[in-house]
Amino acid sequence: MNPIKRYVNTVERHLRMDRHTRLRIMHDLGSEIQTRLEQGEPPEAILAELGPAAAVAESFNREFAAPPKKSGWRWLLLACAGLAALAAAGLALWCLLAVRFALGSAGAASAGQIAAGVARRFFAHGGFVPAAALFAAARRLIQSRGSTPG
Repeated sequence: MNPIKRYVNTVERHLRMDRHTRLRIMHDLGSEIQTRLEQGEPPEAILAELGPAAAVAESFNREFAAPPKKSGWRWLLLACAGLAALAAAGLALWCLLAVRFALGSAGAASAGQIAAGVARRFFAHGGFVPAAALFAAARRLIQSRGSTPG
Protein backbone atom coordinates (compact mmCIF):
# COMPACT_ATOMS: atom_id res chain seq x y z
CA MET A 1 0.00 0.00 0.00
CA ASN A 2 1.39 3.39 -0.91
CA PRO A 3 2.16 5.93 1.85
CA ILE A 4 -0.60 8.34 0.77
CA LYS A 5 -3.29 5.65 0.97
CA ARG A 6 -1.96 4.48 4.35
CA TYR A 7 -1.95 8.09 5.63
CA VAL A 8 -5.53 8.77 4.48
CA ASN A 9 -6.76 5.48 6.01
CA THR A 10 -5.07 6.35 9.32
CA VAL A 11 -6.74 9.77 9.36
CA GLU A 12 -10.12 8.16 8.65
CA ARG A 13 -9.70 5.59 11.44
CA HIS A 14 -9.08 8.37 13.98
CA LEU A 15 -12.08 10.52 12.99
CA ARG A 16 -14.91 10.47 15.56
CA MET A 17 -17.95 11.93 13.84
CA ASP A 18 -20.97 11.00 11.79
CA ARG A 19 -20.52 9.21 8.49
CA HIS A 20 -21.58 12.14 6.30
CA THR A 21 -19.07 14.57 7.84
CA ARG A 22 -16.31 11.95 7.81
CA LEU A 23 -16.86 11.27 4.09
CA ARG A 24 -16.81 14.98 3.31
CA ILE A 25 -13.54 15.45 5.18
CA MET A 26 -11.96 12.44 3.50
CA HIS A 27 -13.05 13.71 0.08
CA ASP A 28 -11.57 17.16 0.77
CA LEU A 29 -8.33 15.70 2.12
CA GLY A 30 -8.01 13.36 -0.85
CA SER A 31 -8.70 16.22 -3.29
CA GLU A 32 -6.06 18.41 -1.65
CA ILE A 33 -3.43 15.67 -1.77
CA GLN A 34 -4.33 14.81 -5.37
CA THR A 35 -4.07 18.46 -6.44
CA ARG A 36 -0.65 18.80 -4.83
CA LEU A 37 0.55 15.57 -6.45
CA GLU A 38 -0.60 16.86 -9.85
CA GLN A 39 1.38 20.05 -9.23
CA GLY A 40 4.50 17.91 -8.88
CA GLU A 41 5.05 17.89 -5.13
CA PRO A 42 6.58 14.66 -3.84
CA PRO A 43 4.33 12.54 -1.59
CA GLU A 44 6.82 12.67 1.30
CA ALA A 45 6.77 16.49 1.29
CA ILE A 46 2.97 16.56 1.27
CA LEU A 47 2.71 14.15 4.19
CA ALA A 48 5.42 15.98 6.15
CA GLU A 49 3.63 19.30 5.69
CA LEU A 50 0.24 17.87 6.70
CA GLY A 51 1.69 16.39 9.89
CA PRO A 52 0.97 13.14 11.73
CA ALA A 53 -2.29 11.48 10.70
CA ALA A 54 -3.56 11.20 14.29
CA ALA A 55 -2.94 14.93 14.88
CA VAL A 56 -4.75 15.86 11.66
CA ALA A 57 -7.71 13.69 12.65
CA GLU A 58 -7.76 15.20 16.14
CA SER A 59 -7.88 18.72 14.70
CA PHE A 60 -10.84 17.70 12.53
CA ASN A 61 -12.51 16.09 15.55
CA ARG A 62 -12.19 19.36 17.50
CA GLU A 63 -13.35 21.47 14.57
CA PHE A 64 -16.36 19.32 13.74
CA ALA A 65 -17.24 18.28 17.28
CA ALA A 66 -20.60 16.59 17.44
CA PRO A 67 -23.28 18.09 19.65
CA PRO A 68 -23.61 16.43 23.05
CA LYS A 69 -25.50 13.17 23.13
CA LYS A 70 -29.15 13.22 24.04
CA SER A 71 -30.00 12.52 27.62
CA GLY A 72 -31.00 9.05 28.76
CA TRP A 73 -33.88 10.64 30.67
CA ARG A 74 -35.97 10.62 27.49
CA TRP A 75 -36.19 6.82 27.70
CA LEU A 76 -37.34 7.02 31.30
CA LEU A 77 -39.97 9.58 30.36
CA LEU A 78 -41.09 7.42 27.46
CA ALA A 79 -41.41 4.42 29.78
CA CYS A 80 -43.42 6.53 32.25
CA ALA A 81 -45.72 7.68 29.46
CA GLY A 82 -46.23 4.06 28.41
CA LEU A 83 -47.03 3.03 31.97
CA ALA A 84 -49.43 5.96 32.31
CA ALA A 85 -51.22 4.91 29.13
CA LEU A 86 -51.45 1.34 30.40
CA ALA A 87 -52.72 2.56 33.76
CA ALA A 88 -55.31 4.78 32.09
CA ALA A 89 -56.54 1.84 30.03
CA GLY A 90 -56.74 -0.30 33.16
CA LEU A 91 -58.61 2.40 35.04
CA ALA A 92 -61.05 2.84 32.16
CA LEU A 93 -61.71 -0.90 32.13
CA TRP A 94 -62.14 -0.93 35.87
CA CYS A 95 -64.61 1.97 35.72
CA LEU A 96 -66.52 0.26 32.93
CA LEU A 97 -66.79 -2.92 34.98
CA ALA A 98 -67.81 -0.97 38.08
CA VAL A 99 -70.59 0.75 36.13
CA ARG A 100 -71.70 -2.57 34.72
CA PHE A 101 -71.82 -4.00 38.23
CA ALA A 102 -73.69 -0.97 39.55
CA LEU A 103 -76.32 -1.25 36.83
CA GLY A 104 -76.91 -4.91 37.73
CA SER A 105 -76.16 -6.36 34.33
CA ALA A 106 -74.04 -9.10 35.87
CA GLY A 107 -76.54 -11.85 35.37
CA ALA A 108 -76.58 -14.83 37.71
CA ALA A 109 -73.19 -14.18 39.36
CA SER A 110 -73.17 -13.24 43.00
CA ALA A 111 -72.07 -9.79 44.19
CA GLY A 112 -68.93 -11.32 45.75
CA GLN A 113 -67.90 -12.96 42.49
CA ILE A 114 -68.46 -9.73 40.59
CA ALA A 115 -66.47 -7.70 43.12
CA ALA A 116 -63.63 -10.24 42.95
CA GLY A 117 -63.67 -10.08 39.14
CA VAL A 118 -63.61 -6.28 39.17
CA ALA A 119 -60.72 -6.25 41.68
CA ARG A 120 -58.79 -8.85 39.67
CA ARG A 121 -59.15 -6.84 36.48
CA PHE A 122 -58.30 -3.64 38.32
CA PHE A 123 -54.95 -5.03 39.47
CA ALA A 124 -54.22 -7.07 36.35
CA HIS A 125 -54.56 -4.10 34.01
CA GLY A 126 -52.60 -1.60 36.07
CA GLY A 127 -55.53 0.38 37.41
CA PHE A 128 -53.83 0.62 40.79
CA VAL A 129 -51.03 2.79 39.36
CA PRO A 130 -53.06 6.01 38.99
CA ALA A 131 -54.84 5.31 42.27
CA ALA A 132 -51.50 4.88 44.05
CA ALA A 133 -50.10 8.00 42.38
CA LEU A 134 -53.17 10.02 43.36
CA PHE A 135 -52.91 8.76 46.94
CA ALA A 136 -49.19 9.63 47.11
CA ALA A 137 -49.77 13.10 45.66
CA ALA A 138 -52.60 13.82 48.10
CA ARG A 139 -50.50 12.60 51.01
CA ARG A 140 -47.56 14.79 49.98
CA LEU A 141 -49.86 17.80 49.56
CA ILE A 142 -51.36 17.28 53.02
CA GLN A 143 -47.90 16.90 54.56
CA SER A 144 -46.56 20.01 52.84
CA ARG A 145 -49.51 22.12 53.92
CA GLY A 146 -49.22 20.89 57.48
CA SER A 147 -45.50 21.77 57.72
CA THR A 148 -45.68 25.13 55.96
CA PRO A 149 -46.42 28.12 58.20
CA GLY A 150 -49.13 30.15 56.82
